[in-house]
Amino acid sequence: MNIAVLGTGMVGRSLAVKLAETGHTVVMGTRNVGTTLAVTEVDAMGNLPFKQWCENRQDIALKSFASAAAAADILFLATAGAASQAVLDSIGAELLDGKVIVDVSNYLEFTGSDPLPALKLVNTTSLGEELQKAFPKAYIVKTLNHVEHSLMVNPGMIEGGHNVFMSGDSEEAKVQVKELLLSFGWRQEQIIDLGGIVYARAMEMHLILWCRMYQMLGTGSFNFELKQPH
Repeated sequence: MNIAVLGTGMVGRSLAVKLAETGHTVVMGTRNVGTTLAVTEVDAMGNLPFKQWCENRQDIALKSFASAAAAADILFLATAGAASQAVLDSIGAELLDGKVIVDVSNYLEFTGSDPLPALKLVNTTSLGEELQKAFPKAYIVKTLNHVEHSLMVNPGMIEGGHNVFMSGDSEEAKVQVKELLLSFGWRQEQIIDLGGIVYARAMEMHLILWCRMYQMLGTGSFNFELKQPH
């Protein structure tokens, strides 16, 4: 399958590597290829510049957002949430119509005065819903937005039945995305389909709790498990 990963940060890199390892043809998308490859310094999180990171990843190509999307069967939206719609707008509805778009992004706002980030879109809508409204002929599936990037593609790093959620209006699209999650190592019983894209707001609001747990634990290597009495 041809898959485009939009975004070159650590989330996009982890997804791209796993997708390539599981046999897909992977292209990563960026706003400007030359600018991305020209970066020579590590970023604020200590991550290698993209050119250095991809030196041994000949199985992963880098193209503009539109070029990456054009040949893709499925797209992973792994940009910062604040940029997600602008990135899709730059590609255009014509190229996105009929495609499955896996939205793993979160529209968080950070200020120096608040101990926790705020959600830009909350309560009566969500980023996932707004993207679906903006591109009604594409199939938005929200998932993986509530787990750290290494755990997204290696759920076995944590023992037990911890869960991953998903939501989207197209059942067929969710079946395709679920198959990808299974190929990442998530088990069938770990994947919880919440229903339509309206439930993306519940998934995105979960991030505030996730951020607080990250502060307390000092790591993103954790997840939540839904358990019921026997």
